[in-house]
Formats: sequence, structure tokens, C-alpha cells
Amino acid sequence: MITYNNLFEKITDIENIKLAIPEAAKKKRKKLAVRRALKNLDLVAEATAQKLKNGTWRPKAIHDVRQINDGIALKKRNIVCPEFVREQLVHHAILRVCGPLFMKKFYHYSFGSVPGKGKEKAIKAIRKAIQNHRKAKYYTVLDVHHFFESVEPLVAFRAIRRTISDKKVLFLLFLILHNNLARWPNGTIKRDGLLMG
Repeated sequence: MITYNNLFEKITDIENIKLAIPEAAKKKRKKLAVRRALKNLDLVAEATAQKLKNGTWRPKAIHDVRQINDGIALKKRNIVCPEFVREQLVHHAILRVCGPLFMKKFYHYSFGSVPGKGKEKAIKAIRKAIQNHRKAKYYTVLDVHHFFESVEPLVAFRAIRRTISDKKVLFLLFLILHNNLARWPNGTIKRDGLLMG
């Protein structure tokens, strides 16, 4: 089993964080916090790197849940919106370094929410399978109902440890995964799997 170490320095590199800021800002540029971060790129990147390096970075304690209508089918989803500078930048900085390591292990026919593998690629793969196997008549779309809410953070963390062995990165990911305390629209506060968003 291959695991990766020495990732923390890459994640906390100021250049990595500077590149993570515009990536995290996609489709959010109207928000004041996003505009401020883009305007003060160097300052925000340096402050974020410093908090990560000295071990003082922590995600927000409680997130507010809101319901959205997602996609063409307007599927109702309960999501949280992490704070842009405090959380989303860190998520994207981690993803820039660790994302490719996880993508290598993905099943070839995983299409949902995978960059570069959208609906068009799925349709193309299905057509190819049908042409190559003349007797093929059916395909299926599989989805786990309320997937994020059903994942235990500790189970997800154990899976991550099969890829990453850098203790500092594991600690960051542990903080993010176990940051699942949410305030629902009716006022109740509860822990529920992994927060979506």
C-alpha cells in the first residue's frame, strides 16, 4: 500500500495558497469576503499559511444548514457554507496537493462530481460499452441516499490514512472531518455524518 508523506510543506506553501484562493472563489466573486481575499491575495495567503504552520488554524465550531434546490432536477439538498477565508481556502489548498493522490485510486467509471468526468463522459462510456457488448441492454445509475450524512467521520479518516501518512496533514483532515456540528433551520444543533458543502 503506497502512502504519501511530506505534504504539509506543499499545502502551506504561500504559492499553493495563492493559487487556491481564485479556485475557491469560482462562482462566488460577488461575495464581499471573496472580493476582499482576491484584492489582498498576498496578505490572506501569508496569514493562512502562518496559522496552518503554527497549528492555530481551526474550522468554524458550528455551521448553519440551509436547503438548496440543486441541478436540473432541483433536488433538495441540505448544505453548509464554510467561511471563505477561514475554511474554504484551506480546503482548496489541501485539495490542490492531496486531490490528485486520491484521484489515482478512483474507480475508472466514477463520474459524479469528478473534475473532467461529467455527464457527457458518462454517456460516452455507456455508448461504448453497448457497442462493445452487443447483448448489453441496460445500465444503472447508482446513488447512496443521503451519503454524506451516513458517513462516520472516523471511517472516512481511516480510509484517508490508506493514502496519506503525513501526521500534520492527517491532523488537518481530522479537524475538518470531525467538524460536523450543524445548526438546522428549525434551531436544533446536531452532529450528523459529514457536512455537505
